[in-house]
Amino acid sequence: MKNSTKLLASALVICASGTVNADIIDWQNEVASGAAASYTNTNIASPIVDAIGTYDDTTNGGVTYEFVVHATTEGASSALIGARNTGVGAQAGLKWEQWAPGGELNELGVTSFGVADYYPGIAITANTTTHVTFVATGTQTDIYLNGVLAGNAPESFAFSGDVGLGHAHDPVNGDFDALTGTILGVAIYDSALSTGEIATHAAAVPEPASVALLTIGVLAFAARRK
Repeated sequence: MKNSTKLLASALVICASGTVNADIIDWQNEVASGAAASYTNTNIASPIVDAIGTYDDTTNGGVTYEFVVHATTEGASSALIGARNTGVGAQAGLKWEQWAPGGELNELGVTSFGVADYYPGIAITANTTTHVTFVATGTQTDIYLNGVLAGNAPESFAFSGDVGLGHAHDPVNGDFDALTGTILGVAIYDSALSTGEIATHAAAVPEPASVALLTIGVLAFAARRK
């Protein structure tokens, strides 16, 4: 009986957290075992400002920004990483939701602040754990959704120093473009990951269905134990 109670409690925790707290240990292991990431962080549930180091998109094939995201599409615009008026590195935003003058797009995007918004036409799904990778090649930014090349933008960005994660950091006018959700994991590389590496990393991210099946399995087993 005690074991059944513990199993039920575990299942309830999984149900309550949904995929927001999905186990990303396999993804973390893939990140650690491949090309060296210069910056990593996990479970960013609210926007932060952090020093990510210095990057150069003209060497080593470019710079790679990799995210595991679980977020809504409630806002008009939200950034996974961004900086404006920082005086260091790219003054741009890699967007979970790209701003559009006609209303919400629910699409990924790239913005060079004060210059242009880019619309690669990559649709996203709200409240679903998603693997997103931006590879800045020095001439353009290739965008991968769940391990597959989905589009690109005609500019390349190398962020450095203090940046916003889960929003765009602006020390002059105030931070903006906040993400409503959680960046479960982020890894930044001072090199371009290969398409194979990106696909392998994406495959290590748990799918929403796997979490739901785990919950159902725990509940069913607990029921049989009663």
